[in-house]
Amino acid sequence: MLLALLDLAKSGGLINNRIEFGPALLERYKNFFYSVQGPTDRLNPYYPFFHLSGNLKDGSDSFWHLIARSGRENILSALK
Repeated sequence: MLLALLDLAKSGGLINNRIEFGPALLERYKNFFYSVQGPTDRLNPYYPFFHLSGNLKDGSDSFWHLIARSGRENILSALK
């Protein structure tokens, strides 16, 4: 996911301090994932966002913060 984000930024797709979970990012993620996928790995772009948010085990701040779109708060809460 980080490679996909860097690629999106390099292409000019990140203009604010906000990352949209949309087609531009997901297509890049899919391409990077398939290039390193192991035999038991499954494509699921939610895992990187979920696991890099919240307090880290060492007590440091989050890498990023998830904010649900209006009306989808329950979906994000269910992932926790």
